[in-house]
Amino acid sequence: MKKYEILEIKDFTAFVKKIYVYIDHNHSQGLKFKKLNITVKSWRAEKTSKQHRFYWVVITDMVKAFASVGYEFTKEEVHEFVKKQHGYTKTKTLKNGTIVNVTKSIADESEDVNIKVMMDLIDFSIRWCAINLDYKIEDPRN
Repeated sequence: MKKYEILEIKDFTAFVKKIYVYIDHNHSQGLKFKKLNITVKSWRAEKTSKQHRFYWVVITDMVKAFASVGYEFTKEEVHEFVKKQHGYTKTKTLKNGTIVNVTKSIADESEDVNIKVMMDLIDFSIRWCAINLDYKIEDPRN
């Protein structure tokens, strides 16, 4: 699988040329046309590794915040809690027709997350701790 980022018209033009070159090459070699699957979606800036690391720092601080009021949770439990509280979910239909809500992924390969989503999750977590647990998480962006 090849991924192309089309940020300007010239990028799109170059992409289309590559497709034509590919098709022409296969045709000139007497090869059958291969079906292609091309997915087009709006470009979104991906999350940065710095954001991802900071998010987990915030989650670790939230674990401490919960502990300060007597609740013991793991980082994974707090991570899932934040995503659910923030509404960071999607609806899935199972094979048997059952509809379930599941939290989206923030993994590097996930298409669910981008810079804005990570900022929203981080900001939500910091605010939630301040409002609900009276716990201040330092934000190095400020």
